[in-house]
Amino acid sequence: PEFVTIDDFERYNDLNPEDPKSNRIFNTWIDGYDVPTNGSLVGYEDPPFAEQTIVNSGRQSMPLYYDNSVGYSEATLTLTGLRDWTKHDLAELSLWFHGDPCNVAEPMYVALNGSAVVTHDNPNAALVEEWTEWNIDLSAPGGFADQGVNLNNVNTIAIGLGNRNNPAAGGSGTIYIDDIRLYQPPPPPEPVTVENFSFELPGTEKQAGFDNVPGWNTDGPCADSGVETGYTPTDGDWTAYLMSGDPSVWQLTDHTITEGDILEMKVDARITWAATTLQMTLYYDDNGTRVPAVTSEVVLGDAMQEYTLSFSANDVPESVGHQIGIEFTNVSTGDTWIGLDNVRLNASTERAG
Repeated sequence: PEFVTIDDFERYNDLNPEDPKSNRIFNTWIDGYDVPTNGSLVGYEDPPFAEQTIVNSGRQSMPLYYDNSVGYSEATLTLTGLRDWTKHDLAELSLWFHGDPCNVAEPMYVALNGSAVVTHDNPNAALVEEWTEWNIDLSAPGGFADQGVNLNNVNTIAIGLGNRNNPAAGGSGTIYIDDIRLYQPPPPPEPVTVENFSFELPGTEKQAGFDNVPGWNTDGPCADSGVETGYTPTDGDWTAYLMSGDPSVWQLTDHTITEGDILEMKVDARITWAATTLQMTLYYDDNGTRVPAVTSEVVLGDAMQEYTLSFSANDVPESVGHQIGIEFTNVSTGDTWIGLDNVRLNASTERAG
């Protein structure tokens, strides 16, 4: 299977406790009710107890109220099913959360077995008003395994707000949790062929313009751009040089964008003379028209550095079915030059949420 579910919150109901089929969400996710040091509450006071409008998938999610005036807030699930998180090469814990800009920002964390804590990188995660996936590498440095969790025997998982190890008075709010899952490692990205990626061809002499440089194109004549040796190449002996005011240099690859594609381009670039800014673009070809999917302007330094640009086809659905292309422009002012080398493009697949 694509994933193993820890909890998708679909099994909870609103039946009376006397009913043998009763399974209220706050009887499984144990919160801070009647616990003076834990400011969390799971579910609503009146049925339906689970959230049924703000959901990532299915019919329900878990509303988690936090009040850190008492120090911290967390809700804990005791695992009765899958406790060996190393089965089937499982390697990543995933959960989806939805915040509210009216919340007070508090660190969001996951704790396993009552002690090991991993905190979300975004200190304002509780304010994010959209469903966001949080992926946690179970064996990452400083993570659960490094903190002594036996991944063969995970007993509890807790989700909380605040500083669990050093509680301090803080604010309050409500977040929503959905689709807690375990995944195998994602497949490695697949390289997309970039013809003459390091500008080694033709490899005979300095080229003024790109007419004789395989793989690369411009929309018109260049005043002073092309390919030459030197300027600290990072792959081979040749680099491209781009003058400000010259047309962009671009290449259409043979990769057709599919649903769920994540395309990531990396390039090594530097100032060769007085430049400041490189514009990078990933575009898709629409019957000969280059349509930008994502564009970024980066400030360069005097030494070759790696710069990255990426986009998800799910965010640009109109790109699906079209070929992906790459484009570079020196957008600095005045007479300036930029050096480029070692252009890489990789494709990976985004998980369904």
